[in-house]
Amino acid sequence: MNLSMQVRLSVAVVAAVSTLTVAPSALAAPPSANCTQYAFDGEFIARGDGIDHRWTVTFTSTGLVPGGPARVKFDDGGIVNGTITDGEINRHVIDFRIKWNNKPDNIWNFSGILGPDGLVRHGTQLLSGALPRSGSYWESLRPLDCIAFSAPEPPNSRIDPHAPIGPADLPR
Repeated sequence: MNLSMQVRLSVAVVAAVSTLTVAPSALAAPPSANCTQYAFDGEFIARGDGIDHRWTVTFTSTGLVPGGPARVKFDDGGIVNGTITDGEINRHVIDFRIKWNNKPDNIWNFSGILGPDGLVRHGTQLLSGALPRSGSYWESLRPLDCIAFSAPEPPNSRIDPHAPIGPADLPR
């Protein structure tokens, strides 16, 4: 077997093994660099780090638009309940607002960019109406669901393990 045939055979074996080992589960779509649209799929958890406190926000939503009750638990044990007033996920961008029940003007504005793993790593949270504006950085702790994928990239046509061997392939 010449070198060209050995290379083609090796490529075919590697391709077959990698296809078997990375086949996605039929139960859930795996995180993907090809995801074009994320969505809420149940419990959403965000962990934030403010200037003088750390907190965890939780709510439950499905689809592109969040809604319903939300809760923030501060690391010192304090808990405040609120309501999501509006927001959406547009492709990889997530934005939503929570109005907290303890103060009518206490509205937190969340925004962030979802990575290929469905998580926000460096989101921002700003307090509406506060002067000077105050806020925190946050990250999501549970990946969102990918509901739309871009078309997969075409396979590399330069290496075809089934291509016929011609004179140019033979060693000289």
